[in-house]
Amino acid sequence: MALRDAIADGDVVGPRILDAGTLLAVTGGHCSGPRLAPGVTVDAPGVADSPEGFVRKVREQAKYGADFIKICITGGFVSGTDPTTTQFAEEEVRAVVETAHRYGVKVAVHAHATDGVKLAARLGVDSIEHASLIDDEGIRLIKANRHQVVVPTLSVYGTALARAKAVGASPAALVQLQKVLEVYQSNAQKLVKAGVPIIYGTDGPPGENASEFPLLVEIGLTPLQAVRAATLDAARFLERDQDIGSIAVGKYADLIAVDGDPLADVKRFAKVGWVMKGGVVYKGAGIP
Repeated sequence: MALRDAIADGDVVGPRILDAGTLLAVTGGHCSGPRLAPGVTVDAPGVADSPEGFVRKVREQAKYGADFIKICITGGFVSGTDPTTTQFAEEEVRAVVETAHRYGVKVAVHAHATDGVKLAARLGVDSIEHASLIDDEGIRLIKANRHQVVVPTLSVYGTALARAKAVGASPAALVQLQKVLEVYQSNAQKLVKAGVPIIYGTDGPPGENASEFPLLVEIGLTPLQAVRAATLDAARFLERDQDIGSIAVGKYADLIAVDGDPLADVKRFAKVGWVMKGGVVYKGAGIP
């Protein structure tokens, strides 16, 4: 039985997917929905335009079971917006963070722009995704908060220009995007050198989950640190390390195997030959 078939049949034993629910955004901002002709309004359900509006959006997400809250405070690539601009007002970000933490859920923030990254760090978010244009002050802010992590999503940059063009990004936005691409790797290297906690995430299409490993090694993580970023460190950040993230008695037996030593070549993770989920083998030797 293929793993996807087993999941569809409800036979897989293990933890469920942790879900952010609806992404929160401002009108016309990244994650706010398609840009259509004037007078045609198709806003995404997470759109608001005031601190009070975002308090309500966070409460709605908590009501319906979101495991954490994600907000898109700067422009981005696939929306065709300018990644160097910060689209949320400070009061709006503060409203999201304070409300989410009051409900006991963490806040993950999409942020490319320098000011957006520093705003997120200063207001106490838990995770910053991308942080492409972070500067030295931003790095100091994150380190001072101690609990904050960065998910650099290096894999997304290889297709960023093509994705932006596909959604009709303006020439000006494409110029700004190119500027981001020129500095993202060196900024990620600065994060690693400074000792900022890095968590694994690709922001890429399903099936390419392993693409981030060699890129993390390129910016300075050891192969073992890259593996931990995807397993134990991620589980601890999600507060699920009692169940997942390492091999131990009492935890879910969610395991993979590859040929050879992946710590000698992390690209081996791209060819997984054996999969166990919840103690049941779904791929490789041992399948009935």
